[in-house]
Amino acid sequence: MIDRTLAEDKIEHSLSPSPSVPGKEIWQYNANKSDGNVTAKAQIILEAPNLGNLHGYELWLGVENALEIQGVSGDRALSVANASGSMTNWIIWDGSGATVPNEAYVKGLEVGKQEVYWRLRKPMPTSALVSDSEFILRDTVTISVFPSDVQTANVNANQWFPYTGQPGRKLVVQQEVGIPQVTLLTNPGEYFFNGVRQGQGNYFHGIPALGLAGTTGAGPCVGLIILGPPAARREVWAYHFEPDDHPPATLNRDAPFPAGSTAILFGGKNGEASTAGLLDAILPNLQTQGVTVIGLYNLPGLWVDNSGNFYVTASERHTAENDGTSPPKDPNAGMD
Repeated sequence: MIDRTLAEDKIEHSLSPSPSVPGKEIWQYNANKSDGNVTAKAQIILEAPNLGNLHGYELWLGVENALEIQGVSGDRALSVANASGSMTNWIIWDGSGATVPNEAYVKGLEVGKQEVYWRLRKPMPTSALVSDSEFILRDTVTISVFPSDVQTANVNANQWFPYTGQPGRKLVVQQEVGIPQVTLLTNPGEYFFNGVRQGQGNYFHGIPALGLAGTTGAGPCVGLIILGPPAARREVWAYHFEPDDHPPATLNRDAPFPAGSTAILFGGKNGEASTAGLLDAILPNLQTQGVTVIGLYNLPGLWVDNSGNFYVTASERHTAENDGTSPPKDPNAGMD
């Protein structure tokens, strides 16, 4: 019911779309949106039966103020002040009447990495006392709440205006801009992947420690990461351009980029006219914006940290295109 394995916790702590497993990723609730903020909620599966007599034990479901639990009522509620000054708000089932639901929804109120706590508490003489030692079984689900204004679809070029170009363009571009320095992640399970969905572009301002921003699965789509100059909270723009996107309009929307910004292109297929067309649309615009392209990498995914270091996973090396560009597909690479 609550007794969860470390492997399950690692899966739940991964952010979607991770190269290996999906996780819990939502957007900040915006009261001014008219669409009901559907993507501002994460579903949490509680997997708890109708418990009946708990024999003095209690089930606790809690979040801090940055999240809000919806669609759930318990036998009582309790708010507890933390050492950091924030509050943890608990919904509690003690067996006195309320049924534990099979699922709940969590709404993101503040941007950042937040957590949902699911605890079994041993019988205690008082129901108000709360210390970590009182909980005997636990599960914690990490929720990543992104700013509502950065879940931005790339501007669409409409069906009558697809970008096409001369096949073979990807290799020519790589020969012109070079191959960037990229490190293989040998321990991807230790990182949080802040991934951009297909056809989307996200802005990151200060990637947290052990956090990576980027995208995967680009091909014949083209991936682009623009890296602002070094800063304590570095600015990063990540894009996953589809063949029917309009890269110049998207980049113009997000401009101006800081002086000294650099960019890496990745993904695509050398033999695809749509890849060539996207590259021919992106490169002149970056030059106009003053962004220096420092390389093109032949892998469908690429990730960057706050220090400006670029990474790939073994699964991305395994799924590269053998199209004459570098690096080639590594058939011996493990799938993380």
